[in-house]
Amino acid sequence: MHPRKLGLVLGGGGAKGSAHLGVLQEIERLGMEFDLVCGTSIGALVGAIMAAGQRTAAIERAFRETTLRRILALDPARWGLIGSDRLAAVLTDLLGERTIEDLPLPYAAVAVDLVTGHEVVLERGSLVEAALASAAVPGVFPPRRNGDYILADGGIRNNLPIDVARRMGAERVVAVNLIGEFAEFSIADPRHARLFSLRRWAPITQLVLAERAIALMVEQLTAHRLRETPPDLLITPDVSTISMANLNLLDDGIAAGAAAVRPYRDELDALRRWRLGEDLALKPGRIG
Repeated sequence: MHPRKLGLVLGGGGAKGSAHLGVLQEIERLGMEFDLVCGTSIGALVGAIMAAGQRTAAIERAFRETTLRRILALDPARWGLIGSDRLAAVLTDLLGERTIEDLPLPYAAVAVDLVTGHEVVLERGSLVEAALASAAVPGVFPPRRNGDYILADGGIRNNLPIDVARRMGAERVVAVNLIGEFAEFSIADPRHARLFSLRRWAPITQLVLAERAIALMVEQLTAHRLRETPPDLLITPDVSTISMANLNLLDDGIAAGAAAVRPYRDELDALRRWRLGEDLALKPGRIG
């Protein structure tokens, strides 16, 4: 019998990515497995851990250990606000020196080449480098050099790469989208902050404005791509109140991810049974 391939796609969203953990924990409890995984930005980071054969406990441990204090360092080249060496060390401790070709699951990370503007799908070479390139948010983390490429966050072009999963051979796709509804937006004037507070002197306001602009752009691009290439099941956790840069709301993100899965247990079980060979009438492109 021809093996059926079920793909998992994890979207970008910075610290909102803790919701991926909640989603995966619920899916793990259902006894569901996937045949390939791809992702963008934080989705590429989580997907790399999953494709390496790690369980959700390892992903949660990585989230809890990756505090801002642990990864905060200056970028010597000044290409980013934060250097990526410490984050690279965290990932290397967890994943080792693995290459994508050696993983138990087929895996791809989506990045963008800042030289040509083209989307680059990373399916070979260093797993850590691929994940870091996909998550290199311009202006925050420095881009990664890869041959002639200067690679940055794939969310610039493809934040939810369902089309990539299809090209990798996925016949059915479950996608997790972190960019959905937007919370109310306001900016506090840093001049009103206390003289020695972080908010007065750090570029927090600029980062908040940049995050909002990026989110609005990514939401429109993702909506367009969803119309072109819908998944078989789309899970959208409500993480509208979690900032992409706030690493302190891990439990809120996990809870949001778990809550988003529960209405789709029947659909997920149907996909699980389809993967094992049962002939089921599925409704492709269900958007939730």
